[in-house]
Amino acid sequence: MRAFLISLIATITTATSASAVDMRGLWLDNKDWDGVQAVVQMYDCEDGVGLCARIVRAYKGELVAGQQNYLLIRNLQPQRNGSFKGIINPPVSFVGDSTVDIKLIDERNLSYSSCFLPFCKGTMTKL
Repeated sequence: MRAFLISLIATITTATSASAVDMRGLWLDNKDWDGVQAVVQMYDCEDGVGLCARIVRAYKGELVAGQQNYLLIRNLQPQRNGSFKGIINPPVSFVGDSTVDIKLIDERNLSYSSCFLPFCKGTMTKL
């Protein structure tokens, strides 16, 4: 029984780590924020707490002042159910920090949700 539990914990840890590794890199945010569709880079946060995501360039439209290198998501942590939870601060003036839940749809797509309003939900595709 003890060997089974150790094996199970190792498998869960490996699966969680693999999911976090898969999230690193460039993602296309399929949401249009005020006429801009952004490319987002996910990486290990500088403070060592989870993953972060910054807007690195526009895919469609033009970034305005303050959107280049904008910290969109921070402290993204894997959850037991395979999802991720962190803080999002969308680049729109009337929305502040809120909790974001991210679920991997498949290897190249994820969905995110941060509040009950329609502009708080979206998807990203890995580039």
